[in-house]
Amino acid sequence: MLKLAGTGFLNQFTNLDTLLLLGATGGMTYMLSLDEVHQQEVIQRANVIGTYGQKIGDIAGLMLNIPFLQVGGYFWGRAANNEKMVQFAMDVLATHTLTLLEVGAISQIPFHQRPNVAKGLEAEGSGGHQ
Repeated sequence: MLKLAGTGFLNQFTNLDTLLLLGATGGMTYMLSLDEVHQQEVIQRANVIGTYGQKIGDIAGLMLNIPFLQVGGYFWGRAANNEKMVQFAMDVLATHTLTLLEVGAISQIPFHQRPNVAKGLEAEGSGGHQ
């Protein structure tokens, strides 16, 4: 069984269509990231949202990352004896958790400079660590 799964895993990366799609999406991601960097620099220079907007964004981001819907769907499915709902809620919760872990790990990579004039710091990119 594991041999079959391993073969399928390797075959997905040797398929020509997959390789072409990987090249196209990789190039698009690179080009969009360059544009995003430029937009972020403009926003930071203009201080468009201000400190009030930043606080609202921080709180909204925190609230959206608490899995209320996933846990609620799980308990709703258990109460209604709906195994499909329970399985779906568990899958979505697992995906959400893995995404948060991945974002947390990636955010620790020091790949850009963020000026913080208020603190007098120039390099602030490695998850806040200097």
